[in-house]
Amino acid sequence: MSIMKSWNAYGIFLILSVCFFLGCSNSKDSKNIIVAETNFGEILTSQHNLQFTFNKDVIDQSSVYKYDTADYFIFEPSIPGTYKWIAANVLEFLPAAVFAPSSEYKISLNKS
Repeated sequence: MSIMKSWNAYGIFLILSVCFFLGCSNSKDSKNIIVAETNFGEILTSQHNLQFTFNKDVIDQSSVYKYDTADYFIFEPSIPGTYKWIAANVLEFLPAAVFAPSSEYKISLNKS
């Protein structure tokens, strides 16, 4: 599944390769953890925190509201930033730089 996002005439395009699984399977098995929802629709501003809501809890409640140094996703081209769990099933990416206008970004799961 791919999603195209745009930002006015200077458009920022964000393509999500939503094989955002922590197990990467197409099965509807309830054991699979997938990105069920994001906080962005058709418009993505140049300064936009990206939220990924998983279909079930991924972390313990004790880790909520803590920053995480793991690189969960790979951005192409690369964009620096940090991650913060805002709920047991919601991960937020806070970019340290703006998304470049008229650019295309690909986000994929970092499997390492």
